[in-house]
Amino acid sequence: MKIKNILKVLEADGCVLPRDMAEDCPLGKHYSVNQDKWLDIRELDIFHVIRILKKRETTMKKQNENTGLDSQHIDDQLSFINLNAKLDLIIQTLEALESSVDDTRYEAENCVAEMSECSNEISSVSYQVADVENQLVTLETSVSEILQTVSSAS
Repeated sequence: MKIKNILKVLEADGCVLPRDMAEDCPLGKHYSVNQDKWLDIRELDIFHVIRILKKRETTMKKQNENTGLDSQHIDDQLSFINLNAKLDLIIQTLEALESSVDDTRYEAENCVAEMSECSNEISSVSYQVADVENQLVTLETSVSEILQTVSSAS
């Protein structure tokens, strides 16, 4: 089962996923030597991920045995690798958030422009209403004068 499907199953089962595991957050990439390309971790099968982790640990231990490093140093190096992976994740998340902020800013600027256009239209309508009101006053005055003339003539 792919990592993305496992996360969906966990979420459907009521598990609250950590923010860095959410669907919109990148989990990172893994370079596949066999396929000669970078693969999205979400697209990897769980068994493949476990093998990757085991291989990394074995490779690290062999490298350290060749250099004569002790187990504490190995643990420190593994912790460092984990921290680097988390840092990469944070950077990817920040880049995604920055893109989202840019999109939101663009939408807000469009809304402001539309509001300005609406404000201009409202002002135009207000002037037209004022003009109609003036015409009504003039018409009322004229009707009043006509009524007085008709009343005087009778």
